[in-house]
Amino acid sequence: MLCSSGSACSAGSTDPSAVLTAMEYEAELAHTAVRLSFTRGIKENEISQVASAVVATVKALTGN
Repeated sequence: MLCSSGSACSAGSTDPSAVLTAMEYEAELAHTAVRLSFTRGIKENEISQVASAVVATVKALTGN
């Protein structure tokens, strides 16, 4: 699994995601997005582990 704040073709850019901007997300919110990429061989339990980690991290950062 790979995690990035933007697409591979925008590596090094500080601009918000062009896709999220096109979807009319505000630039401030688009800057907070992360992209998760999975291989074909990933197992369902591994996806669940990643999802749990993301949820726990967001809760910790937001105090919820």
